[in-house]
Amino acid sequence: MATKERLEKIYPIDLLRLIRQHSGYACGPASIRMMLHCYGIEYSEQEIVKYLMGREKQNGIDWDDVREFFDENLNIRTSLYYQTTFEGLRNIFKFRKVPIMIAWNPSLKEGFDHFSVVWAVQTETIVLADPDQPAPVTFSKDEFVTRWYGAGLFQPSLTLLR
Repeated sequence: MATKERLEKIYPIDLLRLIRQHSGYACGPASIRMMLHCYGIEYSEQEIVKYLMGREKQNGIDWDDVREFFDENLNIRTSLYYQTTFEGLRNIFKFRKVPIMIAWNPSLKEGFDHFSVVWAVQTETIVLADPDQPAPVTFSKDEFVTRWYGAGLFQPSLTLLR
């Protein structure tokens, strides 16, 4: 008699792994690498930095650079949400089950903008894959919201347009 095995769907976010940044300004490239890894696409930090060098500012990259890397370089459609609420972020994570890259200021020091990827979101907590930390970091909703810029980038279906 044959047995039936239950197959569980694996979502892109299930494949997220923490990737450390190799230099002080490379949180953006490391976060991009984490997002790509969820879809089986591997790039080195050096490859991403090399692509972005023409647009890179002295203190790192911005959302336009990140979107260009995905949309124009890789032909991967992304969505960028400005002014998103914590609940909106949680709903995107819960229902889309895709990696979400966020911009925030972990130290609350002026000029210390930083990229990370959402690892998990609950009603009152968030866990981030921070490329500057050796393990995922957890914040209460209130702690996070005071540091977050209210924007996030994610791939709704990672449509490859090639």
